[in-house]
Amino acid sequence: ISIRDVAPTNGESLFNHTKIHLSLDGNLENTGIVDGDLAVSSIGQIVYDSQNRVSGQSVLFNQENSGQIQINSQIAINPEAGTIEFWYKPDYDFNDNQEHLLFTNQKQGVNKNYIQLEKNSANDLVFHFADNNAIDHQVRVILTNDYPFKTGEWITIRIAWTAAEQSENIEIYINGMSTQERYENNQQIQIAPWADDQNLLIGGTSFNGYLDDFAVYNENLIDEPINELSIAYDGRTLVKNQDYALDFGKSLDQRLISFFIDVEPNKFILVSQKST
Repeated sequence: ISIRDVAPTNGESLFNHTKIHLSLDGNLENTGIVDGDLAVSSIGQIVYDSQNRVSGQSVLFNQENSGQIQINSQIAINPEAGTIEFWYKPDYDFNDNQEHLLFTNQKQGVNKNYIQLEKNSANDLVFHFADNNAIDHQVRVILTNDYPFKTGEWITIRIAWTAAEQSENIEIYINGMSTQERYENNQQIQIAPWADDQNLLIGGTSFNGYLDDFAVYNENLIDEPINELSIAYDGRTLVKNQDYALDFGKSLDQRLISFFIDVEPNKFILVSQKST
């Protein structure tokens, strides 16, 4: 369901794109990777001082456990294109008519050049990318019973953007599936470098749920090109147009492709993209 769940087993392509990965396996110190070798504690202050926030291999943030994880935006977030993905188990149903801030790097009193994700009081999941001209590029998903956004149920949330695209340049996926997004200020995002002290803040009082496996990538992994797709059958790489044919049709525009393949017993098929 998550990007890391379906990554190539050698992890090379995903590793090259990973800016930070918080596994949150009961301890926030010295977890994750930044540019391949630096520990999380090297790039941002971690405010986390109570062991009762740990539930299995996740972290609980609510009114009683109101700390935050702080990550240096300059190091971890690529404003040109990126993906943020995490597991979330809310302690509320989507229709509670309350606002829950999930993450933000907005500086206090500054209304431009920030990203933010919240479940708002209108019961929408909303991602903001306020650009350098203070234009708030919003993408919202109207949460309904069709989405598994309920008390005590784990979901994956994936946000991805490509600032240079002229329209529909932000996408929200829930449990690995595309959503029916609604856009405001649906246009190219005029980016600027993050400020020196501009941290990405995760958690806090209104988060009201459990966080696990938080990852930031420096590419839009939803829009990753698939023209270099390769298929292997029982360990042998197949040759396009000789061994198989692909007809994406409109699915390429929808960025959702399904494969239906019959496999003999004790055989396997591997479908992967060319490493980037």
